[in-house]
Amino acid sequence: MSGMLLLVGCAVLVVLTLAAGAVLRTTGRQAATRSDLTATSLARWRWAGIGLGVVLAAGTVAAGDLGRGPLLASVAFGLSTLTGILTGELLVRPDRGTQRHASVQPRSVKVYRPRILGRLVAAATAILIVLMIATTAGGSADDQERAGRWLTYTPNSTRSASHGPWPGSFYTIPAAVALLVAGIATAVVLVTVAGRPATADRGADHAQRRRSAEAVTAAWGIAVGIPLVGFCLTAASALIGIAVAPLWWRVAGWSLLALAASGLVLVLWCLAALLVPSRQTAPAPTPA
Repeated sequence: MSGMLLLVGCAVLVVLTLAAGAVLRTTGRQAATRSDLTATSLARWRWAGIGLGVVLAAGTVAAGDLGRGPLLASVAFGLSTLTGILTGELLVRPDRGTQRHASVQPRSVKVYRPRILGRLVAAATAILIVLMIATTAGGSADDQERAGRWLTYTPNSTRSASHGPWPGSFYTIPAAVALLVAGIATAVVLVTVAGRPATADRGADHAQRRRSAEAVTAAWGIAVGIPLVGFCLTAASALIGIAVAPLWWRVAGWSLLALAASGLVLVLWCLAALLVPSRQTAPAPTPA
C-alpha cells in the first residue's frame, strides 16, 4: 500500500513537471523583459515546491500510523510549496541601471494578500483551533491506552459507551506542532513577498507579489483545510455513532458534517488558487 502511494505521488509529480515545463517554456520564449524573467523564475520555483510537496505528502501518508499520516500530509505539502515560493522570492534582484522610485503606498502584506480567500482561510484557522481544543478536552484513552483516540459517554457509574477513532490528543498534538511550524513559515514568506526588492515594471512587480501572496494563502489554506475536514468527519462519526448519547451530541455531529462540506469547498478553492492565477488584479502602487 505504501509503495503504491509513493508511485502515485511520483506519477503526479511527473505530470505536474511536464505540464509546468510546457507552460514555462512558452512563457520563456516570450520573456523579453526582466519582469517576464522574474515571473518565470517565480513560477518555476512555485511549481517545484508543489511537485515536491506531492511526493512528500504521499510519503507522509504512507509513513503515518492510525490516520496520522493523512492528517500531516497536507501540512507537508503546504510547507514544501511555501519553501518553493520563498526560494523564488529570495532570488529576485532589483533591476540594474534603472532609477528606483519610492511609493506612496507602503509595501505590506495587507496590500497583496487576497481579501476574500484570506478571510475565509483565517476563519477556517480559527474554527480548527477551537475544534482541536474541544476534541482534545473531550477525548479518552482507547483499549490500548492511547490517549485521546476514543470518545466515551458515561451516563452513570455502571454504564458507558465509547466510539473511535476520535480526534483527541493522539491526533491534535502532532497536528498542532506541524501547523505551528507551517503558520510561522507562512508569515515569513508573506513578509518576504512584501519586502523583497522591486523590479522596474511597477505594474508587473505588483501583480507578481499579489500572485505569490495568493499562492501562499492557498498553501496555508490547504494545510489547514484538510485537517479541518478530517477532524470534522471523525468527530461527527463518533458523536452520531453513540446511540445512548444525548440528542445534542447528534445535532453537533450533523453540524460538523456540514462544516466538513464547507471545509472541502475551501480546500478545492485553495487548490484552484494555487494552480491557476486569479484574474483579479489590483492597481499598482502610485509612484511618488
